[in-house]
Amino acid sequence: MTSEQILADWLERRDDPLAIAALVDACERDPQLAVQARRLAAIDEHLSLQLAPERADFPNRLRQALTHERFAAQVSRQMRGRRRERWLWVAVLAQAAALIALFAVPWLQTPTTRGPYLQMVAGEGFYLRLGENARVDRELPLQSGDRVHLQPGASADLVLGPASRIRCSDSADLVLLPAGNGLVEPYLALGSIDADIAQRDLQGPLFLSTPHCRIQVTGTRFTVRADERQSQVAVSHGRVQVQDLLDGTTAAVASGQQRISVPASGMTATTIRTMKDALGQTTSLREAGCESGSVMLTDRMQQGRNESLLYFGGNWAYVVQRLSQAQDWSRYLGLSLLFNGQGGGVVHQVEVVSGSTQFVANVRDQQEGWHTLFVPWSAFHYRIPQHGDIPLPAELPPFRPTGVVGFGIIFSGPSTSGIAIGDWGLIDREQP
Repeated sequence: MTSEQILADWLERRDDPLAIAALVDACERDPQLAVQARRLAAIDEHLSLQLAPERADFPNRLRQALTHERFAAQVSRQMRGRRRERWLWVAVLAQAAALIALFAVPWLQTPTTRGPYLQMVAGEGFYLRLGENARVDRELPLQSGDRVHLQPGASADLVLGPASRIRCSDSADLVLLPAGNGLVEPYLALGSIDADIAQRDLQGPLFLSTPHCRIQVTGTRFTVRADERQSQVAVSHGRVQVQDLLDGTTAAVASGQQRISVPASGMTATTIRTMKDALGQTTSLREAGCESGSVMLTDRMQQGRNESLLYFGGNWAYVVQRLSQAQDWSRYLGLSLLFNGQGGGVVHQVEVVSGSTQFVANVRDQQEGWHTLFVPWSAFHYRIPQHGDIPLPAELPPFRPTGVVGFGIIFSGPSTSGIAIGDWGLIDREQP
């Protein structure tokens, strides 16, 4: 078969391995045919994909068959003894340029970048995405707004690039905040991370947040541990910038140094615990040194093995519960508060605090007198300092809080005269 027949046979049976093999062999014998085949392959993605897998060494063999000397000799033979029009020179040069481009493009292409993903190392975790709530035991692509919670004893890598990983452990609770331009900002609400960030993987400065501070990273190795009391940043290589949310101060933390940040303002679990320790067995906030007329502390309540205390302030009321056992919030539909309301469509703010994690919901009270106010989980937002409120999905993950948990309501208006929480509870899913 002539070269033209082989090329025509390949075009008719482009998926036939025999036709592809015959074309490759013919290209090695006829460089001009190779140029034509490569030009056709360049404008037809299907043909390009068909050539490479069948004969992986085709580019090298074709390059050897089309060295500068052989290509020049081929052109000289075509030109010797015959007069050619000037346009033919243009066509030959165009073919040469196309051949060079075809060989150069595969080696100059930028590799496709992959978005952040979670890779489980040990144990299992749970991810929370709008409309989804599932276990993670292997690998999971992530996007901004996703939340990941690791079970006790589990560990996982948040992979940000080929050489950039963040190892999460100690029951880490991690949220990916949107950072613009398709980037994310990891927010560590609880747990520990060990980060190893390569500067070449970053498209710009990487920020990482906790409830107490915000960290700017440009390529380094460091560790962050966050709990209800503080966030600790320790750098083992390189340098990071740490901004405290309490007063806004920024400090550089170099290799071998560490920095501890404390909670910002607000009703955090640390504040609740400090209040409880200060109050002890007293019966009023006034005796604990609070402002005069701050209402009073009700008597101690017992709910099974869990101890609860009820606090009142100038325009807020809080139930603080010290959990003796881990509780699974996914069992419950929401929070129920019984209090003496003023009615009139007043909007109150309800908070749930567990460790350093805060959930906030705004509810409108239409009734007067004692009544039950039910707040479903779907009404809550995940509150993150300096980033506002992030809507929660309809389902909560199997989140098991321990230690101090606060269920509170911040009333609208300057005073709470006549308003009091009489009882509280979580509504179980099994109840009608």
